Amino acid sequence: MSVLTLKRLRLFIVLVLVQALVLNFVQLFGCAMPLLYIYFLIELPRGTERWKLYLWGFFLGLSVDTFLNTPGVAAISCTTIAALRPYILEPFLTVDASAEFVPTIRQMGAGKYFSYVGMYTAFYCIIFFTIDYFTFWHLGPWLLSIITSYLLTMLTIASVAIAFQKR
Repeated sequence: MSVLTLKRLRLFIVLVLVQALVLNFVQLFGCAMPLLYIYFLIELPRGTERWKLYLWGFFLGLSVDTFLNTPGVAAISCTTIAALRPYILEPFLTVDASAEFVPTIRQMGAGKYFSYVGMYTAFYCIIFFTIDYFTFWHLGPWLLSIITSYLLTMLTIASVAIAFQKR
């Protein structure tokens, strides 16, 4: 196993544990929950093969589902957003970006990075809460959950991304 894979595995474990032990208990207004674990998928290198993206996404979601008690919701959402990742990332890259390119504030600049993270997070929140609610009869709570969780997730991801940038 390469050193890079071990570092990714460590980040995977840390994010799942932080989500499970801390962030699952942060629910503002009864609907807003930070979904920090998607930071793992955001930070994967550009050239990550699709099958690896799907596996990382599925196992990330499955791990979170185990702690969130949401059978399959995070697994489906993470796998779907992992499949969409190349299409979301491409518009924010320069033409000469290599396969080893890792999307960070330092590499992309704050504007492009937070636009990419914002779009990625928005898609994830929409997918996650649509599957979680599985109905459009409760349109108000569904939209409120998407918007508030999006904002809270963006705040936590921005905090983590800025903290990692300074290291």
